[in-house]
Amino acid sequence: MDYFEKLSKCLLQIENGNIDRLITLLSFAHDSYSTVFIAGNGGSAATASHFATDLSKSVTENLLWDDGFTAISLSDNTSMITAIGNDIDYRDIFSFQLERIGREGDLLICLSVSGTSPNLIRAGTVARMNCMDVVSLTGQIMPDITNNATKHKEHLLDVSDFIIEVPSDDYGIVEDCHMAILHNIASKMKNM
Repeated sequence: MDYFEKLSKCLLQIENGNIDRLITLLSFAHDSYSTVFIAGNGGSAATASHFATDLSKSVTENLLWDDGFTAISLSDNTSMITAIGNDIDYRDIFSFQLERIGREGDLLICLSVSGTSPNLIRAGTVARMNCMDVVSLTGQIMPDITNNATKHKEHLLDVSDFIIEVPSDDYGIVEDCHMAILHNIASKMKNM
């Protein structure tokens, strides 16, 4: 029960304003025939795949969305990821793909518990250079990250238009909250 109590408490503390902002960006991406890219590592890679499926299939089953979403999980192409990781650098597994298939007006959604994954930060940097919107879902942002007087480790905060922060540093809680947030978004978009 302790885990469920922590999860429930955390979900209730998430600010809805940035969730609504992400829904607006997703609606714009749909209406402008832009591509939504989602990326994450480990459990967040599975969440990226799941949300790409929700956007491409579940949301578009609604007749109001009959022309569909183009949503791609950058975490899905195992051959591409291992080729880039082996031949170039693991930090480039997402940015290399975005450089080739991303375009101005697309949207990148990064999923990371820590917010400090170098491959996601590089992807965010490439996306910004190509005039794409970048939104990140992270765990709790530590105070030294936001203190400008302190030199901090690179963070998705540095390359994102905005962050949806889950107020926890427990990876299981954060990953479950990310999935709940994205299911909430898909559910709202089905009913638009």
